[in-house]
Amino acid sequence: MSSFVKRILSAVVLLPLLILFTLLLPQYHMIGFVFFFTVAFILGSHEMYNIVRKKGDVSKLAMLAVVFPVLEYASKHFGLSDLTNFHFFMLLVILTFIIELFKGAKDDFSSSISRVSLTSLVLIYPGLTSTFVIDLAFLPDPTPYIFLYFAFVFSSDTFAFFTGLLFGKGNQGFIKVSPKKSVAGYIGGSLIPALIGSLVPVLFPAYYAFTPLVGFFLGLFTSFFAEIGDLVESLFKRSAGIKDSGTIIPGRGGILDSIDSLMIAAPAFMILSHIFGLV
Repeated sequence: MSSFVKRILSAVVLLPLLILFTLLLPQYHMIGFVFFFTVAFILGSHEMYNIVRKKGDVSKLAMLAVVFPVLEYASKHFGLSDLTNFHFFMLLVILTFIIELFKGAKDDFSSSISRVSLTSLVLIYPGLTSTFVIDLAFLPDPTPYIFLYFAFVFSSDTFAFFTGLLFGKGNQGFIKVSPKKSVAGYIGGSLIPALIGSLVPVLFPAYYAFTPLVGFFLGLFTSFFAEIGDLVESLFKRSAGIKDSGTIIPGRGGILDSIDSLMIAAPAFMILSHIFGLV
């Protein structure tokens, strides 16, 4: 069975599950959606931990990155400070510094910068970046905007693939970290979501109270950062000398290989939603 067919089959199984979790469990701030992605981020944190270990020693404190999505949900649900996760992150970084004061003596502190940097990287990615996905559940009207966000990210990935396949010959290698990606793919992966963003307020005005122009830019920039998310994970994998982050999803590799775009696109989507006054 080819990798492409496996990817299609995986999408056929996983996407309906995600839709069902989102639609059927809107209670307690989209608890089904949050549970689905919290599990994904926990598994993704484990994969990222294993990736960075190929580049050097990493403190086991990095595995506490799995707490970030849980803490983000709890802080939002119970009305705690929006800075709760940032404070937790800073606490873990300071603890990493303290541990390194003693652990670093074993190699005369020659690898201290590497250990602290790699540990902090896991805490940020997918640790802190995961919190923006969880924040989608706390939008004033979350369900339509969660589906809009998915439409942007998934259409970006899908149309980048097909436009690259159809028109990408001769314009590949623009980004060295992912040489098989083409300029045509990047353009298609951004313009189709922008078109979707322009159409949804026209087709579904009861759910999306923004202008087509706002929708265009929301789709354009969300999809742009989704493509950046795919490249960022490619960067980490190339640096570690691996092809996939794991083997858990047939045809796609690991969990990180499937949520990389979602993690980087979510901050862009949320920030733009605030700028445009949608939340």
